[in-house]
Amino acid sequence: IGTNTADAWNFVADAEEIMFSRELNRDMGTSYFFNPQDYKKAGYDLTKRDIFGRIPEEAYRDGTIQRQVAGFDDVLRSPKLPVLTKSTATGITVSGAQSFKPVAWQLDNDGNKVNVDNRFATVTLSATTGLKRGDKISFTGVKFLGQMA
Repeated sequence: IGTNTADAWNFVADAEEIMFSRELNRDMGTSYFFNPQDYKKAGYDLTKRDIFGRIPEEAYRDGTIQRQVAGFDDVLRSPKLPVLTKSTATGITVSGAQSFKPVAWQLDNDGNKVNVDNRFATVTLSATTGLKRGDKISFTGVKFLGQMA
């Protein structure tokens, strides 16, 4: 969430927008889980959505912020979600021409055809200092790689 705690509704709505646009199955309901730090930051903004300005009693009773927040049935917190510090990398660029040729199968050690997971590719960057797991890169002119990417 960062420092803009007044934008918690949009933070949650972004996740729902992705789920909706990718037509993910939501028949069994949807839940959104915050890590404890973001839950604390977002909680006040989301619970003050009561039209009378009251904090719902269930927020105190069972840790639930509210029902139906930005399209999610439940908004909860979990102690199992880590708080990741942001990357310190700056000025990183993609180095050289990149190409990727998807293949349907490859041969294993015994000569059998096995499926290939084409969701991964190797991209060469100008540096790796300061990068952290989960950092994103973008390519000029590329909106998305596939609907399910």
